[in-house]
Amino acid sequence: PASDEDVDIRVLWEDRFVQSEYDLLDTDVRTPQGYRVRLADVASLEVGRSFLALGHHETKRSVIVYADVVEGVATSQSVNLLLQDQYRDLGLRYPGVEVVYGGEFQETAKAFSDINRILPMALLLIYIVLAAQFRSYSQPLIVMSAVPFGIIGVLLGLLAFGYPFSFGIIYVIVGLSGVVVNDSLVLVDFFNRAREEGMPVREAVIEAGRVRLRPVLLTTLTTVGGLLPTALGLFGRSLSFGPLAAAFVVGLSLSTLFTLFVVPVGCYTLAGWLERPSGTVTDAGLASASTRA
Repeated sequence: PASDEDVDIRVLWEDRFVQSEYDLLDTDVRTPQGYRVRLADVASLEVGRSFLALGHHETKRSVIVYADVVEGVATSQSVNLLLQDQYRDLGLRYPGVEVVYGGEFQETAKAFSDINRILPMALLLIYIVLAAQFRSYSQPLIVMSAVPFGIIGVLLGLLAFGYPFSFGIIYVIVGLSGVVVNDSLVLVDFFNRAREEGMPVREAVIEAGRVRLRPVLLTTLTTVGGLLPTALGLFGRSLSFGPLAAAFVVGLSLSTLFTLFVVPVGCYTLAGWLERPSGTVTDAGLASASTRA
């Protein structure tokens, strides 16, 4: 560089060697010719303030703090909940100061907010499709009754395998609901066909459970068998796909178990309830009740 040109030099040092920035002036530097000169002889030190970057969040002055969590020790959910408890009275101690928890925690909260609006609409659409299929307002409720058990199974799966609740679990719940509804649909559809052929209610329920038991179990066992190694981490524990597999395995197993019991009982109870106004519940009467349902 030219003799009148300023050169910016960035210097890093350890505290054990340098006590202050002025000690740098006693440091020797090597010139291109190979000899040493004292830094104070060729440079001057001036202490001043650098330019500041003022962060803003939603037009408000803010200070942004970034941090990573140690996998297996904590999660973004647990850390942010701990911070919320720690700073819950911050607004009282320092009026005008507000803490906003962002990152993965904020994205998860946003996803739950979206699910609260979208899930009821999705369930309503499923109900409309099933009502058009069965030409009934009550049987779609029987088909969809296994969905809550699937959600409970997802939560139990995470608890049993020790995985945290993450954003991807929401997609597991949505996908699992489709599988569960399909298993229930198979049972109810066979029950309706048996009733249309004149089979009594009790025999129709038993026959639906007997004939459709194999396809329902095969669907569950093949899915569980394919996902179980990932859930157990037999070939390496995956923090990304392990929780998804564990939630799907336990959720599908529990929902299938309840489907095989709850759906037939629901069909039998509904047929009997529709026939109650006539005063006598008979197989012939229940046949016509099932047709009206």
